[in-house]
Amino acid sequence: MFLSMVGVTSIEVKESLDNLVERLGQAETATAKERLQVLYWLKQENPPTVSAIAKALGKHRNTVQTWLLKYRNGGVDEMLLPQALARRSTGNSAMGRRGVGKAIRGAASRV
Repeated sequence: MFLSMVGVTSIEVKESLDNLVERLGQAETATAKERLQVLYWLKQENPPTVSAIAKALGKHRNTVQTWLLKYRNGGVDEMLLPQALARRSTGNSAMGRRGVGKAIRGAASRV
C-alpha cells in the first residue's frame, strides 16, 4: 500500500493495536511516542487523515508523511530512528558530505 500526498493515507500498519500500545508504554522519548501514536491512530477502524494527525500533534503534514515513508520502507524501527542517525546510516548527512570533501581536498593538497 502507499500513502497519498493529499492527506489521505493508504498505508497498512502491520503491528497490532496491542503491540502499538505496548510500544507506546515503553517509548523513552517524546519523539518516539509521537511517531508510534501516528501508527496507533492509523490502525483504528476509521483512521484520521494525515493532516488531522499532524494538526493533533502540532507537526506539519509533511513531517508526518516523512515518518510514514520511513515506516513503509523500514518498519517501526526505521521510523523511530532519530533523524541524524537515519541520515548517517544512508551516508547522506551534511557532516558526512563535508567530511568526504575535506578528505578529498586534503589528499589533493598533498599531491
